[in-house]
Amino acid sequence: MILSHLAVFMIAPIAAAAAVSGVRRVSEGEDKLPLLPAHASAALGAAIGAGAFGFDLSLSQSLTLISLLAILGIGTYTDWRSGWAPDGLALSAVMLAMALGVVNGTWVLPLWAAVPVGIFVWLTANLTWLGLVRMIPALPPPADLLALVMPFLAFGIGIGFPASMIGISIVLAFCLFFPGIHRIFSREEVEEKAMQDLGSEIAGRGRPVVTFLAIAYPVFGVVALITACA
Repeated sequence: MILSHLAVFMIAPIAAAAAVSGVRRVSEGEDKLPLLPAHASAALGAAIGAGAFGFDLSLSQSLTLISLLAILGIGTYTDWRSGWAPDGLALSAVMLAMALGVVNGTWVLPLWAAVPVGIFVWLTANLTWLGLVRMIPALPPPADLLALVMPFLAFGIGIGFPASMIGISIVLAFCLFFPGIHRIFSREEVEEKAMQDLGSEIAGRGRPVVTFLAIAYPVFGVVALITACA
């Protein structure tokens, strides 16, 4: 329990500082992420993960879950608030999703393997996006593509994978068809500005848009928590 508390206090400020710095860098100083809410979102995710210590989880499972939920928490807030997904956060989320799959027995690999596998998946998504974006201007950015891969890294073909994909699809559909729900998960002006900065043709067409990670990350986090504690 002491380790879980230490993890919360250590992970949250590091994740928040990385997010603030990352948004400033990718926006070239144009956008600024408020530090206090960023810290609170990371701390909330870590604290929720720390609550899983009461279940029959090993130390490695608990610390991995705490770290993953902290990153998902700050990633959710960062995308909702700014429309940006800094590379450091996206890469950390992918590596931790893979680590969760390792500690839960989805993949028979040593825990350290989550780092090179995560880097490989992250590089593949970025290179794929760079190679296809000119032909498919509406292609989602790498962080969105990675958010769809993370459930597979964490759960393989287990129940957590379809549960995450179905959950994301349901929330996304509700956001697109119900304006009230859409306003909860997405700041449309932020999304449009971010897509314009990325050169996307989606923004400005008058159709509903969403900050995808603000949907995908919380859904994946809830499924990860439920499957870990089940």
